[in-house]
Amino acid sequence: METLLFFHGGPGLNSNSEQQILTEDYKSRGLAFKGWNEPSSLRGTFNSDFPGTRFEQLLDSAEKFLFNNYNGRPVYLMGHSLGCQTVARLLQKHSDKIKAVFMSAPCFHIFEADKNIFTFVQKDYEDHGDTIVSEKMKQIISSFSESFDSNIQTGWELALQNPRTFNYYWNNKSSQVSYFSHATTPEYSIDAESFLEVRKSFADIELFACDKKTIIFYSEKDPVITPEKEKAVITKHFSKLAIYNTDASSHYPHIEETEKILNIIARETNQNNS
Repeated sequence: METLLFFHGGPGLNSNSEQQILTEDYKSRGLAFKGWNEPSSLRGTFNSDFPGTRFEQLLDSAEKFLFNNYNGRPVYLMGHSLGCQTVARLLQKHSDKIKAVFMSAPCFHIFEADKNIFTFVQKDYEDHGDTIVSEKMKQIISSFSESFDSNIQTGWELALQNPRTFNYYWNNKSSQVSYFSHATTPEYSIDAESFLEVRKSFADIELFACDKKTIIFYSEKDPVITPEKEKAVITKHFSKLAIYNTDASSHYPHIEETEKILNIIARETNQNNS
């Protein structure tokens, strides 16, 4: 049984939904699926005495998760969205412990994603007749800068207040319902405080050239990221690269197209092991 370590997006999220939905399917293909959860006060894992920023504590936690699951035999890593930056950091520091990397809807242009999200949230408020908030979102977008300032923080506060925001992250609504059914208890709900604090201290991972096998999953229907800009970053830094476009998903291809993605992962891992 090979080990695949999963690193969720966010910040402010966790891997419980993936753990519940994907574990058995991956096990049936010879992969032990193990999900990492970022430090959170909701789960009692946030360390207020940590000598660094919230983002640094997140990276430290991810690194320890890798170490705890490494027994001398290299493992596979899989990241989703912003979690792909965490995976890239681990890959560059500990490539000897990693066989290959899978990335689902990777997000390396985080402020581009912010702007994309604010744009569809603004349109949603407008479509639902909330002209006051719609105008506020327009002002936020017009004053957008690539730093997590008070303007972007306000934009995210308004986005998180919209009960329809996460509908845009999904194409397969039954997959969306399944995912959020595992996020109803407090410890596995969205940690808004962690989201804001990590983003305030977030620093883009510096990417270096890497020759470790990297497999990317993108959907052209994904409104959160801008695939062409993401591909430009990835193709520049990852030389052993395979990119798969998914056509029935949005920002969660690993959940919305589980069988298709797993078939690719199983094929790639078997090739690595042969």
